[in-house]
Amino acid sequence: MAYALAILRKQPEILAEFQARYPYLCVDESQDTSRVQHAIIELLAKKAGNLFMVGDEDQSIYGFRAAYPEALLRFSSVWPGAKTLLLEDNYRSTPEILRLAGAFIEGNRDRYPKTIRATRAKGCRVRLAHAASRQAQYRYSAGAGRGAARAVCRPVPQQRQRPSAHRRAGARRASVPLPQL
Repeated sequence: MAYALAILRKQPEILAEFQARYPYLCVDESQDTSRVQHAIIELLAKKAGNLFMVGDEDQSIYGFRAAYPEALLRFSSVWPGAKTLLLEDNYRSTPEILRLAGAFIEGNRDRYPKTIRATRAKGCRVRLAHAASRQAQYRYSAGAGRGAARAVCRPVPQQRQRPSAHRRAGARRASVPLPQL
């Protein structure tokens, strides 16, 4: 990516070719793109100004790969006149899950204030469990049983996990897709 950015900056004819070829840009999951990728996007969209970005700074999970969700927060300063739309209706999760997730997410710094609303009816009770150690967490999540799902939330410094430790604790690889929470 760094080489692509350097080429676009140093070779105006190449930049002009890509700007002409792609006058409209749509970037999905932009919370997981890097500073370099955002710089490329800015160069490509600068001429026509036709940029549509979709992302949620609260859902950025690729900080270890240099994700730069702050670009969403500074979007209107980089693109004066741009509109920011908050998509607050959630079509996947139940009110119980969103209530618990919302309380967790509100601790995030540097975010747009928003309230996620469930469009689905009331669901199953959500239980919050605390694990004293990572190994205890693995044992708990491995004991979910057939048809049950457990979501794990942990502070950012602990987010790097070792799947093999889950396997040693007895977790099985799911043969059906788990619901996205």
